[in-house]
Amino acid sequence: MLQTIETDRLTLRQIEMADDAPHAALWAKLDVIRHFQPQPERAVEFAASYAELYGELWRRLSEQKLLVPFAVIERSTGSFIGDAGVTTHSGLKVPEFTTLLDNIVWRRVYGTECGVATLR
Repeated sequence: MLQTIETDRLTLRQIEMADDAPHAALWAKLDVIRHFQPQPERAVEFAASYAELYGELWRRLSEQKLLVPFAVIERSTGSFIGDAGVTTHSGLKVPEFTTLLDNIVWRRVYGTECGVATLR
């Protein structure tokens, strides 16, 4: 189980099944996923299958230590605003830190805050 990390503005915690619906909603936003989804026109279809497939996949990859994802919660609102974590999936020679944050919170430097918090 992942340790919960708190900053002044964010809580980073283990992704839970309750996060599947808001997570899927993020994947349905073309602006949010344009660098993650090679076929943006399929984003809505992908998001629809997320709850039954992708959430479980993330939990399994986390258990195998191939992906260390955190749910990112905005403390002021208690809202799920995205995910952040380290991945070592195939094809990468070194671990990579990634974030997927809702576009309503862009320009608040939350991605940097997540990265710094996980390095502590």
